Amino acid sequence: MSESLSKIIREEIAALGPMSFRRFMELALYHPALGYYASGRAVFPSLFHQDPRYFYQGSGSVKSRLIHALSWAVIVRSDSGHSMPNYSYLLGDLTAGALSNLYYPRANRGAGLVFTNFAIGVAGRAGEGVMREFVTKRLTRNVNGNGKP
Repeated sequence: MSESLSKIIREEIAALGPMSFRRFMELALYHPALGYYASGRAVFPSLFHQDPRYFYQGSGSVKSRLIHALSWAVIVRSDSGHSMPNYSYLLGDLTAGALSNLYYPRANRGAGLVFTNFAIGVAGRAGEGVMREFVTKRLTRNVNGNGKP
């Protein structure tokens, strides 16, 4: 869950008191800008026939593994297993950034906010790829050494 959505939930709890599980899940899944289904993690991959999962490389030089991990932010596998631009994530991030404009005061809205949020999202996803490639493999035994599904 993003820090922005966490803040919205905390503010609602502060204003209205305890939050039901139903309301929490409603915000987490369906918030128009920050919810799971608005994030591009669910809808866009289906539309573009993309597999948004990270595939562990695990072998090769540190440089090749780093490039693989960083490229996950902009390159994914298609349903047929070929590499392609990550339209689903990039479009989802742009859509979420554009919708988030509705929650900011009019003076703070604009393309700058959208593209700043977009850049932060892409950088965060690249960082997540690096963490998955170099850190989380050591924490689980359920990943094949070659990263193939």
